[in-house]
Amino acid sequence: MKHLLICSAAFLTSGLTLFSGFGLGTLLLPVFALFFAMEVAVGLTAIVHFLNNLFKLGLVGRHADRKVAMRLGIPAILASFFGARLLMWLADVGPLARYQAFGRELYVTPVKLSIGVLMTLFALLELVPALEKLSFDRRYLPLGGVLTGFFGGLSGHQGALRSAFLIRCGLSKEAFIGTGVVVACLVDFTRLGVYAAKEGRDRRSGQERAVGPQPLDPQSNDARRAVDRGGHAVGDRHRTGCRHHLKDSGKPTEQDPNRSDLSARILVAAHYILATLTYSSHALGRIFTRSPILLVENGLPVPRNMRRARVTEHDLKEGLRLRKGVDDLALVRAAYLERNGEISVVLRSEPA
Repeated sequence: MKHLLICSAAFLTSGLTLFSGFGLGTLLLPVFALFFAMEVAVGLTAIVHFLNNLFKLGLVGRHADRKVAMRLGIPAILASFFGARLLMWLADVGPLARYQAFGRELYVTPVKLSIGVLMTLFALLELVPALEKLSFDRRYLPLGGVLTGFFGGLSGHQGALRSAFLIRCGLSKEAFIGTGVVVACLVDFTRLGVYAAKEGRDRRSGQERAVGPQPLDPQSNDARRAVDRGGHAVGDRHRTGCRHHLKDSGKPTEQDPNRSDLSARILVAAHYILATLTYSSHALGRIFTRSPILLVENGLPVPRNMRRARVTEHDLKEGLRLRKGVDDLALVRAAYLERNGEISVVLRSEPA
């Protein structure tokens, strides 16, 4: 049942956020957190997020603005490293409080509290209408990279902030999406490296605690040097202390890596299948992605839809010039923002 719920959540969130550019972490992270430790949930969400971005990178990466991507991406790489390290540090800190509920003893840990607060704040950032217009000038791109990378490494929430800093860079829709995808891939690659390194160290440490130090050959030079003045082998005393420590700790010394590996493989397969079907089938894609948004009707802009799509009049006229070579809205019968981020135009002289 657990695997079915996780697969279903990955399937739906991957489809819903395939072209939006953000929201996957906000939707998928709570599902992972139901079944895994919070730091593991962030890591598994990062895997799905990275694969999603790799798929989009193949589609629109060529449209990315290199200068903007560098100004935003380089600070994001550095900040994501520190954000991911902070997550790993918080995961090792003990609980802040304990309480009883539903007949069980529950804990409030720093990592759960921090991620929970960030999930709430970023959900409000995406849902509150007043915050939808949040944007920053182009000169603040390095600051945007720091914020995007840090929170991306810490909790995986980066898309909303990244969009707010890119929206006023004067990019076309293709360049906007492509640049955002490039930066997201850089952040995901960096933080996944930190998560994987921490997991590797934990596994090696667990194996060393379970096996313990190897006994010394009594005839070897190392064994002779390890004998102290009282005639007791230092290695033997060290092994006795290790056994005593493990016995008193009451913690398991072995971990089962198959559970996390199996869930990750299932998520990868679910995302790949959905992304492939959505890309190849327009009918299926409309189920998971929003319908085209009408921006111009009979020569007049539709302000409400333009605000909803975050398309300015400058963006609209740029789309007209690129698609039809005209700069006058009066010549336009209709213009739509398609689900892939491009603006399609129908002129008055063309058949409806």
